[in-house]
Amino acid sequence: MMPMVTFLIFLMLNVTVHDPVFFFWVGMYTILSFIVSYITILFIKGYKVIERER
Repeated sequence: MMPMVTFLIFLMLNVTVHDPVFFFWVGMYTILSFIVSYITILFIKGYKVIERER
């Protein structure tokens, strides 16, 4: 979870420097990467549970 916080701080710094269009794409990328990482964590947890069941 710590890299996410660092990335959000990086995002906020970018907002002050760059234009809103750039922020929109970075925001979309952030949301996408967050969803992907969340699904990956859920998948790993589910896989561990399945492994334990065997």
